[in-house]
Amino acid sequence: MTLHDDVYLELSSVATVRLVASLRDSRLNFGSPDDVRIFLPDMHIVSNRTRAKYSYGTNDMDLLADVLVRLAGLKARSQGRTVGIFQVGDFLDLWREEPVASARVDAASRIVMDHPRLMNAIFSPTLKARFLLGNHDIDLAWWPNFAAWERRYYLPPRGSSQASGVVVHGDMFDWVELTPDPINQFFVYFFSPLFGAADHDLNDVKTVVNRQNSAASFTNQIGGTAQLGDVFGSPGVPDRHNLGTHSFLNKARDTARAANRAYQLNLRFMVIGHTHHARIALHDGGGDDFFALIDCGGWLEDATDANGVHYKNQTLAVLSENDVRIYLLSH
Repeated sequence: MTLHDDVYLELSSVATVRLVASLRDSRLNFGSPDDVRIFLPDMHIVSNRTRAKYSYGTNDMDLLADVLVRLAGLKARSQGRTVGIFQVGDFLDLWREEPVASARVDAASRIVMDHPRLMNAIFSPTLKARFLLGNHDIDLAWWPNFAAWERRYYLPPRGSSQASGVVVHGDMFDWVELTPDPINQFFVYFFSPLFGAADHDLNDVKTVVNRQNSAASFTNQIGGTAQLGDVFGSPGVPDRHNLGTHSFLNKARDTARAANRAYQLNLRFMVIGHTHHARIALHDGGGDDFFALIDCGGWLEDATDANGVHYKNQTLAVLSENDVRIYLLSH
């Protein structure tokens, strides 16, 4: 069996698994059969108190914990193979949890304490999940337990030193055109392979995030329903299914091209969260004029398929053997 098969079996042991989107193309340049990467999108976890106050919160945290436990078991049994787990940002929703900026780090502890089963699952030393900072939890960079969290991860195929993909939260594409002066500095921070979070002043990034977040109200439930298109049960995964449009596609492609030129990379795809709307958008001009934007969605709000059937929005993305799939999970 392939690693895709293994992941599907683990997910289907605890959930009904439906395919949202898929893309199989050798130009992804991520073809190792013993390397799978799994991307968990925005969760926006809040404390029980805040959840009750705003009628807001993460969908089905018990199912999410079950999924994480199963993935940890797969990883433990996969000696000699790479099973990488990434949470792509907005793990906690500190902006909804605490309106006072100076209190948000303490708020993180409150959230963690309220959800012990889920936290034990996602912080399991067997799972070894890697985390990105999102615009709703960037304050975690100042909490020692989260200080190592990044704003991007490169994805080199197993056995290669050259990255073919990158994971970012995606919020930068909301403000990149609104803050032209610091963009060159942030570009280095997000995309230079030579630097990590410790080499940059995160206060600069936080200033921009604060400016953007302050324009929104976080005192109620997030509105909107993710439109998932033609959703169907797996197995039976077509090479191209449900490829859609995305307002970030051109920005992401242009950014990847600039990173390729500046740092001698070979980025063919980018994985993001942030929008809560799972989809794959593709630029394919033929040959090497190829770029895929993989939005792995969210674990909050609602979703509707092409037939008007409603689901809880609970998605994740799986990448292996030049084959990326987005799944919708439910009980």
